[in-house]
Amino acid sequence: MQSKKIFGMEVSGAITLGECWNYIKTHERTKVPLFAMENVKYRRDDIAILNMVRKGMLGELVHGRGSYQHALRGV
Repeated sequence: MQSKKIFGMEVSGAITLGECWNYIKTHERTKVPLFAMENVKYRRDDIAILNMVRKGMLGELVHGRGSYQHALRGV
C-alpha cells in the first residue's frame, strides 16, 4: 500500500489486533485498497444471503455465527 499498489493478502495476513490496525491506518493514510483474499466468502450462496440481509428480507439481524468448511468439493 505504501508503494501505491492495491494490496491483497490471505486471511491470516494479520495475527494480532495491532497488526490489523496497522493495515487500517496504512489504508487511511495511503487510500490504497486492501483486499482480504478469502475465496469461500464469495460463493453464490454466501452472496445471496448477504444480499437478503442487506435488503431486510430476513428481518433484523441480531446474532451471527460462522464456521469454516474445509471440504468444499461438491459444494
